[in-house]
Amino acid sequence: MQEILPPVFLGESNDYFINLLEKENEFEKLEKLFSFFERMETEGDDYVSELLSVTILKRIGDDKKILNKTYKYMGKETRKDSNEIEKFLE
Repeated sequence: MQEILPPVFLGESNDYFINLLEKENEFEKLEKLFSFFERMETEGDDYVSELLSVTILKRIGDDKKILNKTYKYMGKETRKDSNEIEKFLE
């Protein structure tokens, strides 16, 4: 069985996340997803936090319309991390 590396898995899942945000018709799924991201940020080690930043939050921030939709789903720490990424990329 071939191992799938976390950055590859999350990177490949980005299109699914973006699609959910574009449609924004599965609120419960989005709330659970961003709750999981918040747990990654608050309960994960530095590697997990960095993984979230470079594979998911950065990609979400590539489209400002999508980014603005995500704010209502983000937890406090996820929002803080997202804001830092956006500030760095300006």
